[in-house]
Amino acid sequence: KPLEGKLFDTVEMNLAFQSGQVKLRQKIKVRFEDGQDIETTPGRVFFNQALLPGMSFVNEAVGAKGIQEIVMKAFNRFSKDEVQELVDNLKDFGFWGSTLSGLSLGIFDNKIIPEKDKLIESGDKEIAEVETNFRKGLITNEEKRVLTEEIWTRIGDDIAKKTLASLTPDNPVSIIVESGGARATTEQIKQLSGMRGFSVDPTGKIVELPTKSNYRQGLSVFEYFTSSRGARKGVADRAIKTG
Repeated sequence: KPLEGKLFDTVEMNLAFQSGQVKLRQKIKVRFEDGQDIETTPGRVFFNQALLPGMSFVNEAVGAKGIQEIVMKAFNRFSKDEVQELVDNLKDFGFWGSTLSGLSLGIFDNKIIPEKDKLIESGDKEIAEVETNFRKGLITNEEKRVLTEEIWTRIGDDIAKKTLASLTPDNPVSIIVESGGARATTEQIKQLSGMRGFSVDPTGKIVELPTKSNYRQGLSVFEYFTSSRGARKGVADRAIKTG
């Protein structure tokens, strides 16, 4: 990165970007017309060019919530036509950026943390203790069910947090989730890379046996069978009603 940190004006920066001398997310310094020097990236400069004249320079990563805040500030300050222009500009910039990125997902972008098996083992030990207490009559069946759900929910959330923390900022999965604008959620990442978790039976009750595998590793026959109980009931009901 020979031009890392170099000072540009906006025209020079645009030429350097078009000629491939600077990257979209590379740190540079830009001198604006008012003489102010700001350390930023070409991508942030292009984003701010989509904003309305008079709006303050946004020098931070902007996700879905950030876009909402910008539009609301403009709504309180500018006319309806100007806000409409802003929204159109942001939409066009979003299409330009997503096309340029060519962002896509591969199975190996979903990372599995090394300590996943140890966390599952610790959960199994806690569950064994709960089962022992239940057999001794120290807890009721309902208390056993609640404790089981609490343990596996905690273990699953812990795996999910550590999985997300292990992703690098340039990982496509991390980019999509952090943007906030995509339909991808941390719960989906948990099922892809962490632990599938609990399933629901046809009556809506949580099945006590959680699916400990994830979709990247693949489910065992038993896990697939237990997690598809609701789907099987739906198929059977449909067949009975249409028979």
